[in-house]
Amino acid sequence: MLALLRVPRLEPSIVRLGIADAGRDAHAAPAGRRTRARRLVRCAALAAVLLGAAGCDRGSPQATVRDAFTSFETRCERIPAAAPEVVAIPLAVAEDDSRSVAELTRLHGGAPSSHRTMGLTLTRLVHEATIDFNGVTDPARGRTCFRTQMRVELFMRPLTVYVALEATDDPCARAVIHEHEMKHVAVYDAYLQEAADRLAQALPAAFANEVLYTGDEARTRDAVETRIRQFLADHLQQSSRELELRQRSVDSPEEYARIAAACGGQP
Repeated sequence: MLALLRVPRLEPSIVRLGIADAGRDAHAAPAGRRTRARRLVRCAALAAVLLGAAGCDRGSPQATVRDAFTSFETRCERIPAAAPEVVAIPLAVAEDDSRSVAELTRLHGGAPSSHRTMGLTLTRLVHEATIDFNGVTDPARGRTCFRTQMRVELFMRPLTVYVALEATDDPCARAVIHEHEMKHVAVYDAYLQEAADRLAQALPAAFANEVLYTGDEARTRDAVETRIRQFLADHLQQSSRELELRQRSVDSPEEYARIAAACGGQP
């Protein structure tokens, strides 16, 4: 009977951070921490008469002449600023009724001798960031300036709702267990957009989109990426703690009493 079944708390699993790399599939890397870095430096035209070398753009002759009398600093400050873009990818829920109670208990991390897991919802909260560096180079003097543009995708993948195989022969029991697990899914769904909105507000404050000047372009890009990577890792940790608290609220004594009383059981 369902009254004898215990539906466990969900323990969110928080994993991997990706920095997208041009030419590599964003989803091809194995699970775990991914450190892919897409660095796209777009150079504006630099007139040879002023800086001693041709620039990266192919502008009109009039623009080239005009740029010849524009200082490096002025051209750097003209690089367009762009606010970080944070996108919450909608949930895609998969359902699996093929696992036994023992298998789900192991997935949940419990001991089969003391815990029976009849329903389980598992997912991973993932950030994936793409960073573009838009700048101007002065090869004659060995200097570069740039602004960063950032797009962060926040998603949960995979998101699987499990109902134990043993419950599939009892339509009422399966429905009650599934209903409970979908409450966990609802918590994830609500939190995902909330977390994306909070991240979109936090990123500009943490990474003011000022122009960066450097004589060592590669090292400066590495330093920027390291800061962003750490910032997103901290965000994942905070999100993990918040999600755990919210999921615990789903598994309240009142909810367990409701489940126990379902399908003809007694509270």
